[in-house]
Amino acid sequence: MEELVKTFYIDWKLLLAQLVNFFIVLGVLWKFALKPLRQTMDKRSAEIARSLDQAKEIEQKLVEADRTKMETILQAKKESQQIIAQAQKEAEVLRAKKMNELKVEMEKIVAQTKASLITEREQMLRDIKSEVADLVIAVSSKILEKNISNEDNKKIIKSMIEKV
Repeated sequence: MEELVKTFYIDWKLLLAQLVNFFIVLGVLWKFALKPLRQTMDKRSAEIARSLDQAKEIEQKLVEADRTKMETILQAKKESQQIIAQAQKEAEVLRAKKMNELKVEMEKIVAQTKASLITEREQMLRDIKSEVADLVIAVSSKILEKNISNEDNKKIIKSMIEKV
């Protein structure tokens, strides 16, 4: 070993001093560089882990929001179908009501028309009776060659009309 020491010029005192210096430098590096660096890296690792957890929570919330959105859309569709069905029922009721009102109105018009026709018929019958009476008077006066009073004429006309 001595040969080795002489060949490489190794001095054990110097080697011991260098070892002490190495451990001192190592301690200083540990305290002022490696320890803060390790703390910073631990903080970063914790932040990354927290961010990953938050990302998972956000993803779960997104899935929940999508599910809620779909439920809301389905509920809205059901409600809209119910509203449409209700509107159709109301429209049917309104249509039936309008049809009934129209039917009543048409019946009124028919009744008025019938009444008008009856009135016109009665008027026509009166007119015809009057014309027939005038004709009967004319014919009767020609037959009798003399003109009798209006009252007698009316009596004769009434009796002839009743016979006719």
